[in-house]
Amino acid sequence: MCSSLYHRLAVTNIKNHRRIYVPFVAASAGVTAMLYIIQFLLNNSELRSRTVAQVLSMGTVVITIFSVIVMLYANSFVMKQRRRELGLYNVLGMEKRHIARLMATETLYIGSVSVVLGIGGGILFSKLALLLLCDLMGVPKSLGFEVPMLAVVYTLAVFGAIFAIMLVYNISRVGLVKPIELLKSKSTGEREPRVKWVIAVVGVLTLGSGYAIALLTKTPSMALVLFFVAVILVIIGTYCLFTAGSIAVLKIMRKNKRYYYNKKHFVPVSGMLYRMKRNAAGLANICILSTMVLVMISSTVCLYYGMEDLVRTFNPRNVELIVVKGVDDEYASQLSSAIDETVKKSGVTVKNVAAYRNSSTYAYYDGKTFSIYAYGAGSLLRSVKITLLPLEDYNLLNNTEETLERDSVIVYAPNMNFENGEIYFGSAKMKVEKVVHAMNVVNMIHDDETIAQVYIVAADTDAIIRLRDALEKAQGDFPDDESYFDAMTMIKYYYGADVDGVDDEDKLAAALIEMMAAAATEDYATGHEARPYSVTKASNDMKNYLEMYGGLFFLGIILGIIFISAAVLIMYYKQLSEGYEDRERYVIMRQVGMTRREIRSSVRSQVLTVFFLPLAAAGVHMAFAFPMIRLILTMFGLTNSRLFMICALLCFAVFTLVYLAAYVLTAKRYYKIVSSPSE
Repeated sequence: MCSSLYHRLAVTNIKNHRRIYVPFVAASAGVTAMLYIIQFLLNNSELRSRTVAQVLSMGTVVITIFSVIVMLYANSFVMKQRRRELGLYNVLGMEKRHIARLMATETLYIGSVSVVLGIGGGILFSKLALLLLCDLMGVPKSLGFEVPMLAVVYTLAVFGAIFAIMLVYNISRVGLVKPIELLKSKSTGEREPRVKWVIAVVGVLTLGSGYAIALLTKTPSMALVLFFVAVILVIIGTYCLFTAGSIAVLKIMRKNKRYYYNKKHFVPVSGMLYRMKRNAAGLANICILSTMVLVMISSTVCLYYGMEDLVRTFNPRNVELIVVKGVDDEYASQLSSAIDETVKKSGVTVKNVAAYRNSSTYAYYDGKTFSIYAYGAGSLLRSVKITLLPLEDYNLLNNTEETLERDSVIVYAPNMNFENGEIYFGSAKMKVEKVVHAMNVVNMIHDDETIAQVYIVAADTDAIIRLRDALEKAQGDFPDDESYFDAMTMIKYYYGADVDGVDDEDKLAAALIEMMAAAATEDYATGHEARPYSVTKASNDMKNYLEMYGGLFFLGIILGIIFISAAVLIMYYKQLSEGYEDRERYVIMRQVGMTRREIRSSVRSQVLTVFFLPLAAAGVHMAFAFPMIRLILTMFGLTNSRLFMICALLCFAVFTLVYLAAYVLTAKRYYKIVSSPSE
C-alpha cells in the first residue's frame, strides 16, 4: 500500500469520528497546556529561587501522572468505538501490519495536533498565569515575555511518551484479537450481573472505617498520621460499593413493580443494571475525582483567604522580641527599662503590649505527673506543652495581686481539665493552689484543637529552675543531650506590641535591633557573652505566607480545572458510549409505541441518576472528611473552622454548577444519539 493511502485513510477516519476525536484532542491539548504552564512557571527566572518553586515541582509530578491516566482512559474509549471498523479493514484484506501503520499515522496526526494546540495555548496563556500567580503571592509582576526551551522539551517528551504508549497498546490489542471478535465487539451483550455480597460488605466496612477515623480523630497530629489511612479506606469502599452496592440497589428498584414498570424508569434501570459491572469503576473514578477537587480547592482557598488569621496565630503582636538565654531577674529588669526607653525614642505608638519571662518544653502527662516528652507514635497521644511563668510577670500581665508559696502553682489549661490538688514534675510535688480559666499570654496557639497547652505560674524564677531540674532528672527516654534540654527549657524573655501600619513595624523593629546590638557590644566590652535574640515582624511572615499559600492556591486552581475536566470527559465518553449501545433499544421502544417525549423523559431519568450519583457520594465524602481536614489545617495555624466551612460550601456550589452544565451538554448529546437511528 502506498504511503499516501495511509494518510488519506487516516484523515478520513478522523473526520468521520470527529465526535469522539474532538473531545479527545481538546482534553489532550488542555492537559498539555497546563503542563507547559506549570513548567513555564517553574523555569521562570524570577520564580525559580522562590519557595513557590517547590509547590510548582510538586504540581509538575501530579499533572504528569494524571495526564497519563486521563489520556489512557480517553484512548480506551476511542478504541472501543473503532474496534468494529478496524475488524472490517482486516476482513476486507488489510493485514495487521497495514492496520498498525494506519493507526500509527492517525496517532501521529492526533498527537501532533494535540501537542501543537496545547503548547500554543500554554504559550498564549503562560503570561496570564504568571501575572495571576504573582498577584496571588503579592510579588512584583514581570513585564517581559519568554518561552523556556526546557518547558517545551519536557512537555514534548511527556506527551510524546504518552502517545507512544497508547500506540503500542492499541496495536497489541488489535493484533491479539481475531477479526470476527472485533466485528462483534459492539454487539456483544452483557450478562445480568449478580450481587457480590462479600464485596458489598467489604465496601460498607471499609467506607465506615474511613468515616469513623475522620469523625473520631481529635488531635491535629493524629489527623495528619491517619488521614491517608482514611483516604485509602474510603477509596476502597467507594469502588466496592459502586461495583456491588449499585447492582444491589438497581435490583431492589427492579423488584419494585410500581416503579420499574414505568415507561420513564423501565429502560434506564434495565440498561444500567446490565452495564453497571463495567461502568462502576468509571462512576467511582468520577466520585473520587470530584472529592479530590472539593477537598483541594476548599483547603487552598481557605488557607489563602485565612492568612490574616494565620499570621495572627503565629504573630500575636505586630512586632516581637524574644531573648532566649541569660535572662536572670536583674537582666529582665534592665531589659524591660531599655525597651520602654527605646519605644519612646522611636516615636512609635504601641498598644496591646505584653512582656514576660517564660520557660517551655514538651512533656508527657498521665493525669498526675509530668515527665519529659519522648519521641514515638504513642507519645503523640499524651503529649502536652508546658509553659512556666514567674508570679511577678503573671500579676503584671493580668493586673492581679496573687501570692504563692514556694511549692504552690497556678494552672491555666485551655484544653485540659485540672482541679485543685497535687501534681508532680518528675518526683517534685507541687500544690495546685488555683485553676484559672483565662490568662493574658500571647506566644502560644490557644485554639482547643491544637496540642494540649498547660500554663503554670510558679512563685519565682528559682521555682521555675527547680521544676525544670526535676523534669531533667526524670527525663526517661528523652535524648541524652543536656545542651538540647537546656535550650528547650531555659528562661526566655518575650516582648510584643501592636502598631499601626507596616512603616511603624519597620521603625520599631529597627529600633529594637539597634538596642540589642548595642547591648551585645557592651557585653563584649565587659567580657560577657552576648545573649541570643530574635526580632520578628508580622508583615514579613505575611509575605512568606502569601508566597507559599498563593502558590498552593494557584496550583489548586490548575489541578481543579484538570480534575473537573477529567471528570466531565469521563462522564461524556461514558454517556456517549452508552448512547450508541442504547440506540437500538430505544428504536424498539419507539416501534412499540414510545413517544419522543417519553424517550426524553427516560433519557433524563437515566442521565440524572448516572450523573448525580457520583456527585452525591462526593458530597457525603466531603462532609465526613470535614472534621479531619479542619484538624490538619490547624497545624498550618488556621483555626477558623467557620471560614473552612464557608469555603467548602461555596466550592461545592460552584462545582455543582459546572457539573450541571456538563449534564445539560451530555443529556442533549445522549438524546440526539438514541433518537437518531441513522446517525
